[in-house]
Amino acid sequence: IHPKGDSLRKIIPFMKETFQIESIAQSPSLPKNKVMSKLPRPTICAGFMESLKATLKPNQVSTDNENRLCHTFGKNYRDLWRVRNGLIERPPDAVVFPSCHQDVEVIMQAAVQHNV
Repeated sequence: IHPKGDSLRKIIPFMKETFQIESIAQSPSLPKNKVMSKLPRPTICAGFMESLKATLKPNQVSTDNENRLCHTFGKNYRDLWRVRNGLIERPPDAVVFPSCHQDVEVIMQAAVQHNV
């Protein structure tokens, strides 16, 4: 599936023809809900979260498992393979979405203050 959600049904025939491959081993990924169920519970510093929630908008701070999963790794092959197989060792406890330089300063000050 393409990152935009489009199905890539023609990718296997394309790869076989282009690279002259006779067969390609199937490696189905785990369903997203199964991968998310493997995430450890977040460890949240209450003071840090209170500081963020006092200054940022509600949609700028997330402890949602889907956001945590999406921000666990990069987008290189190794990372994608690990997510597809549910190998998630250290997901973020929270994800913060700053909208400006001042938000970044607030986040960093709160992190230093609460030793996060």
